[in-house]
Amino acid sequence: MATRKYFTVVTDIGQSKIAEAVAGGQKLNITTFVVGDGNGSYYTPTSDMTSIKQEVWRGTISEADMIQDTQKILRITTVIPAEVSGFVVREMGLLDETGELIAIGNSPDMPKVSLQDGASTELKLCMRLAVKNTEALSFTIDPHMVMMTKAMLEEHEKDNHAHQALINRKIAEATLQRDIVIPTTGWTAITEGGVGGVKIEMAQEDVTEQMIPMVSIVYSDMDTAMECGMSTVAETITKGLRLYAEKAPDKEIHASLLLLRASGGTVGGSTGSMDIEEFYDNYVATSEDIQETLKEVFQK
Repeated sequence: MATRKYFTVVTDIGQSKIAEAVAGGQKLNITTFVVGDGNGSYYTPTSDMTSIKQEVWRGTISEADMIQDTQKILRITTVIPAEVSGFVVREMGLLDETGELIAIGNSPDMPKVSLQDGASTELKLCMRLAVKNTEALSFTIDPHMVMMTKAMLEEHEKDNHAHQALINRKIAEATLQRDIVIPTTGWTAITEGGVGGVKIEMAQEDVTEQMIPMVSIVYSDMDTAMECGMSTVAETITKGLRLYAEKAPDKEIHASLLLLRASGGTVGGSTGSMDIEEFYDNYVATSEDIQETLKEVFQK
């Protein structure tokens, strides 16, 4: 049988970490897709490598799925944006959340042409990874990266409803929504800044401090919220949500929490994405805006 020229291997570090995850009943979280040019030439990757030879780009994982369940083969995908260009892809790798190389693979030369060449487009890359204990792996997926691929545009040209469907899908992928109950206990005094009032930190396991929160109080609990001076400003923290008020509420307050996912402090993950400050400035109402609207509503 001929030896395969292009393939992916789990590194020694990866094998060790997978074994530890299996033994501890935990997950090894793969977070980053790295791409390199092989330092200018083809090479055969080996399991003792701790990095790709010459990195030219890194980004998020857009998809991870099982393509051959019986053989435990995973397909991990990323997309290099059109505006990133000017190199030849010859190697790829997967990093865990600590930045260590878990898997490495080589590939045929794939030029990522520059805009100056007049033919720049996004480049979809896939790594196929054979892992016996797939249940020990988890992947940080970034499907909310706002990226219109050529295939999406072609589908839009065929279907008049495709554009709205795409927008709806991207919104769904970019947000998390859930009902929350704001308790009467657990509030602490705000001592910093001399502004007074109280705050509470509610546990939300899958929340990160980069997310953008929007809290909508249900109508039936609006009086309770107004009596305690509930602030319209909410803040995400690691595994939690921070809320502010003039005093602790005397009854539980039911609300809806909408979270806009963000990556690395930006809305979306591409280099052309909007940063959080710009998003707030252009699309999120301030506390003053909301209070003014509430006055107008309740005065009518």
